[in-house]
Order: sequence, then C-alpha cells, then structure tokens
Amino acid sequence: MKGRSIFSLIATLAILGIGAFIKPQSVSAEPASIFRPILRDIQNQLPRGMVMRLPASIPNPPSGIPGYRPAIITFNNREGGSLAIILVTSNCPETRLVAVCDTGRIFVERRNSNTNQRLRKNQQQGSSISLKTGVRGFYRSYIQATRGKMHEIIWEQDGMIFGVMSRSMSQEQVINVAISMANEPSIKTKN
Repeated sequence: MKGRSIFSLIATLAILGIGAFIKPQSVSAEPASIFRPILRDIQNQLPRGMVMRLPASIPNPPSGIPGYRPAIITFNNREGGSLAIILVTSNCPETRLVAVCDTGRIFVERRNSNTNQRLRKNQQQGSSISLKTGVRGFYRSYIQATRGKMHEIIWEQDGMIFGVMSRSMSQEQVINVAISMANEPSIKTKN
C-alpha cells in the first residue's frame, strides 16, 4: 500500500512537471517605470507598421543630473519614419528646446539609405556585441563638439534599426540598456 502511494505521488509530480515544460509560460514583461506614463503615447505616435522596444530598466543618472524625463519625437518622411525617446533632465523646463537638456535617447528607425550608412559606420568603427541570440549590436563612442563623449550602440531587429545613445551613461550601461531592449517584447503601433 505504501509503495503504491509513493508511486502515485511520483507519477503525479512527473505529469505536473512535464505539463509545466509543455505549457507555454505567460511572461508579463514591463518596460522601465519611466516609460509607463507614456506607453499609449508611444503606441499612438509610432509610424505605421513600426515597433518599439523599451528596456526593462534605465540606470540612475550620474551625480549632477537630478533625474530623467522622457520626451517623444517622431519623424515621417519619404525614407520611412522613426521614433526617438529622448531622456531629458528632469529639471529642464517644458518650454526649453529638448536638445538643450538631452542626455541621450533610445530610438527605432526604418531601414533606409541613412540608417544603412549609420549601421555600416558603427560596424566598421565599433565593436560587435551580442545582444540576443541572432542579434548583434555595434558599439562605438565618439566626441560631439557641443556635448562631449557620446556612447552609441545600434542594431538591426524586426527589419528595423534600433539604438541607444547617451552622454550620461557609461559604455557598460548603454550596452545593458540595448541588451534589455533587444530581449523585451516589442510594442506595436495602434494605427
């Protein structure tokens, strides 16, 4: 009797265990809290047919920057479209030009002659980084005359070009944000 109970218990646990492996797990990935208030805006402003990938976290700003506030910029033109989320310093007045308080951005662009050239430049001048199985990003840093050192990583995924660039994050932080973006589910347009 005791042997039969142990066998039944083992068989039940085995069936439940196999079921756990076969049944698809629902994953509720969440973008970083800084993006939650603007998720609908992102979906509404994404150019038709495009997707955006948001990181699960954004590193804390360095000392001297009180925090980040996201600002969305979209472009639709003959060559496609793009959506950028600018990380603006949180103490920047709403009325100031975003460029004045811009500390970095995450973006998506349609493939076109400009984005192909930009991707090639990073491939030639930068370091190849594995972001996800089958997805390689290309990191490089450069000096902008008016802003100082900029860290940038761009990659192709979902038939589009994605990127992270920042003057307030370190190389490691920019790469970690890109890895997170490449592995998070995409956000689709509502159009």
